[in-house]
Amino acid sequence: MRTLSDNIASWEAEYFRPEFTFVEQDAIATESQQEERPEWELCIDALLQTWSALASLDVPQPSRSAIEAAIAWVAFLRKRFPSEPPTCIIPEPDGGIIVERRVRLANGRECVCELTFYNNGLAERTDYYDGRIVRMGPIPWQPNE
Repeated sequence: MRTLSDNIASWEAEYFRPEFTFVEQDAIATESQQEERPEWELCIDALLQTWSALASLDVPQPSRSAIEAAIAWVAFLRKRFPSEPPTCIIPEPDGGIIVERRVRLANGRECVCELTFYNNGLAERTDYYDGRIVRMGPIPWQPNE
């Protein structure tokens, strides 16, 4: 009659995989991960600098909650798209903040995605393709992680 230890020993012999097999699989899994671009480090600073620069001007300023929402979205996007940082962070004319990402496609056309955070608590995403709006709609004030 076989004992439990016999079963364990036979299982090890049949199903044991050498360590190098797992190392190869780890390399394959991490190979597709995107490398984080250094521009992400500058995003939060750019948001805060934009906010403080507007304080000295006589123009509508982004509210603290709009800045906090933009920071939350930047942090969320940084985790999701580490190789695709925003290209521009600017004030919205009525007092809000716009986070923009501009990409030139292989065919030479340009795509722009804007996240706009208004002072009234609303936020929206607008996608442009060659200067035309292709999608526009509300987004949550805080990203759903």
